[in-house]
Amino acid sequence: MPASRPAFQWTLPAGISAGTLQFPAPKRLPLGPLMDFGYENEVLFPFRLRVADSVKAGPATLDAKIDWLVCQNSCIPGSAEWRFTGRFSPSFRRPRGIIPDTDIFNRLNGVFPSRCRPFQGWFEAGRVGFRLTVETGRRETEAVIFPCRAGRS
Repeated sequence: MPASRPAFQWTLPAGISAGTLQFPAPKRLPLGPLMDFGYENEVLFPFRLRVADSVKAGPATLDAKIDWLVCQNSCIPGSAEWRFTGRFSPSFRRPRGIIPDTDIFNRLNGVFPSRCRPFQGWFEAGRVGFRLTVETGRRETEAVIFPCRAGRS
């Protein structure tokens, strides 16, 4: 079943912040005469933790409430709460006790879109349909376009 993008609500100690989730490019998922976009099977949404120089070395607890939708013919909301207690310090790299599943990370980490290059585009209504013209400054052989809200990648 395809799943929507998760939403994280963090509760973090002072001096520790979570960076923006990275989202892989969604797949095109035909839905009758329409086209949907989402994820299937396994998906990785990595993020970076930042530890300020003011954080004193020692234990700290990170909490997150995570919400998502799993959809096929209808959508079912899902949620989970995640908690991690580890030792943090300004020289934090990775807390002891967290050993990422290297195989999953290596397999899924390469599917993130690169930042879009600047381009100009024109959208025109025709007699039969619509025409989209895009100028990138390079010769392109294919393009995949999916809708998104401004400010969200």
